[in-house]
Amino acid sequence: MIPAEYLHSIRERLVDDGLVTSFRILRERATDADATIRSVPDLFDDSRPEFSEYVQIAAGNVIDVTTYSYHWTDANGNLIYRWDNAPHHPGMSGFPHHYHAGFLPQDQVQTSEPMSIFRVLDDLMMNLP
Repeated sequence: MIPAEYLHSIRERLVDDGLVTSFRILRERATDADATIRSVPDLFDDSRPEFSEYVQIAAGNVIDVTTYSYHWTDANGNLIYRWDNAPHHPGMSGFPHHYHAGFLPQDQVQTSEPMSIFRVLDDLMMNLP
């Protein structure tokens, strides 16, 4: 898959996902070697995720999500979850992948699996009524 096809698959998922009522693409760029996207979907419950992702082509023409941040707030702007791989928690297992949850103290983070926009949308689907 080339980066432009990957970005197209994200757009298709946002259009087809039953949770998403509308979305805006704030930034999008693709070359033969990499791509970046930043999108803000609106969900049916008025919560709002914001997705930012940078991907590169890895061996075998596989898309590698290199840098990401996915921020999900409720209708009042309160944090529900934020997943990212910023390297600021080196002592955590799974480093640098981690998440912040609105129900935890602000400085408490939890280890996470590597994430992608698709995986976050799957998680949202399981956590919304």
